Amino acid sequence: MDSASPPVSIEPVGTSSEPGVDVEYEYSARFDAVPAQIAAARAWLVGSLRAMLPPGAADPVTSDAVLAISELATNSLRAGSTHFTIGFTLEADSVRIAVHDSAPGLPLQRRAGRTEVNGRGLEIVDALASDWGTATDADGKEVWAVIPIRLTD
Repeated sequence: MDSASPPVSIEPVGTSSEPGVDVEYEYSARFDAVPAQIAAARAWLVGSLRAMLPPGAADPVTSDAVLAISELATNSLRAGSTHFTIGFTLEADSVRIAVHDSAPGLPLQRRAGRTEVNGRGLEIVDALASDWGTATDADGKEVWAVIPIRLTD
């Protein structure tokens, strides 16, 4: 898939967000795990959220969700996955986002040193989200985050 290609598929994805709890994401898209596709994933999420959220909520939650999904998708790429799927579900007061991939292992939040270039992704997600976590299934892992909807004037 080149950088101009659309996602491979857009369809509901059943994934586990917490042990024993299945979440059906209302909207999802699958991308190849290459740097250009992280930008494509951000663009897809921006367009989708702006089309669905009311004007007073779209910009703040979209900015936060896109930054979080970018960090999670980058983690997937760096972990060696060949593809990743992003999904989201609109809740009454939040947007639940997730990245699912087949890369081994779970991401770990750490404190990057002041001079380190990398290592802040999950710190950023933690700062933006009201909750986040990981889950595994037969196809790999999911990292999810709940981004609060804050209304603006």
